[in-house]
Amino acid sequence: DLQVHLARYKEEIIQSITNIETECVIKIMFQHQIRKHLECELIEETQSLRNELLDRKDINEVM
Repeated sequence: DLQVHLARYKEEIIQSITNIETECVIKIMFQHQIRKHLECELIEETQSLRNELLDRKDINEVM
């Protein structure tokens, strides 16, 4: 009877560990997606600012 309880307890622990590992992988993937999205936004914002500065420089050169 004790062996059955221990075996069941072991299975529950293994399942819990598997669930935790799965959750960690999901969180890592989600963080990666967020990071990529933020990198894209930063690149777009940097390009926009660069273009704005170039436009101002062109205007100043004309004057």
